[in-house]
Amino acid sequence: MSDQSSKSSTSSTPIDATLFDGAGPPGPLVAAGPAVLVGAALLAFTSPSFALALACVGAMTTITYAFRRRKAPRKTRVFCNVGGVAFEGGGKIRARDVFGATTARTGDRVTLVLTHRGRRTPIMIDVADDESLVRICKSLGIGHHGFGWIDAAARPAAIDQLRWLLFGFTFLLAMITLFIPELGGLFALSAMISAVAALVAFAMPPPAIRIASQGVFIPTDLGPAFAPFSAIERVAFEGGALTLTVNDGKDKVTWRATVATSSWWRTMMSREELERVIGQIQAAVDRAHGKFVVKNEPHNAVERIARKPGESLRAWLARLDTIGATQTGYRDVALERTELWSLLEDPEATPDTRAAAARVLSRVAPAELKVRVANVLATERDKRVRARISASFDEDVLADEERVEARAVKS
Repeated sequence: MSDQSSKSSTSSTPIDATLFDGAGPPGPLVAAGPAVLVGAALLAFTSPSFALALACVGAMTTITYAFRRRKAPRKTRVFCNVGGVAFEGGGKIRARDVFGATTARTGDRVTLVLTHRGRRTPIMIDVADDESLVRICKSLGIGHHGFGWIDAAARPAAIDQLRWLLFGFTFLLAMITLFIPELGGLFALSAMISAVAALVAFAMPPPAIRIASQGVFIPTDLGPAFAPFSAIERVAFEGGALTLTVNDGKDKVTWRATVATSSWWRTMMSREELERVIGQIQAAVDRAHGKFVVKNEPHNAVERIARKPGESLRAWLARLDTIGATQTGYRDVALERTELWSLLEDPEATPDTRAAAARVLSRVAPAELKVRVANVLATERDKRVRARISASFDEDVLADEERVEARAVKS
């Protein structure tokens, strides 16, 4: 795993990739249409003509926003920064905005699927090889096993379909009210309901396939269901439905979840994206059945730097100082620097393990640590983990951590 010690991406070799980000970030117009419809409803009695004009603008704005064509996959180059990645042609992803990630092979390429706080659909990045994937994952603070969850819309929500009927009815009433002003009250009520439906549709996610750490949730035709990856025997897309064959040790059942794809509707997946989601599920099933290489853990280093039960924070760090005091002492405990770097930069290692690795490295490789720990802290999402790592080499943070532990003991 190569180190990215510079805060600029321009000095690193860019990675050729295909970016799937069909929905894009929600723009300011997401609430503009409903807001104009509410204004039209409020003005329906005092200024019918102006309210009518506003209603037309609000309806057209809302419909135009909802029917924006989804962005097509684009060929781009990825620049790996400290704490994030940037894309040629515009766009970037910060590590702290990602709260779910998983990877799988798609054909002869590798796909990284991300849950991003600024998106309602997953972001997918296709790259050519594992080395490129590792570089991107390191910039985003993603470990070997991924983390969090991935939600992918299976089909439109019922409210999505209802709101279009309401928009059509409101627009028709607007035309009639132009000739029959007495219907202004009904028009106002319809405009208000349409605005509420638009906001509810935005706030209410559609039925989704959720890939979690231990299994997958799918919206079957009979209701939501969860299957552990270890119990899934077969994954397929057949007859417009995601099909899982699940064996719980007693019975074998087949679950079906109707899935609708779209090349233009932004809240839905495209067929290409669906194939990648299914690939992620299949890869997770294969891992659960032992078909992939298990992550290599440096157990020797973990055991030797682990904090002992009842050991105070300062006493533990002092013991670690004896390990890293000299090169001879370093070898005597059979610790390898590569293991320590691996532990420090592993998002899946425990906070204490990462802090211990940083403490020992601060004694045996202080100059290198200053650069690499900055990368680690930039990609870590949890402020408590950042504090624990910082406490291993910063006395001020160490004092704060001791106070936190003292309060935890008292409570």
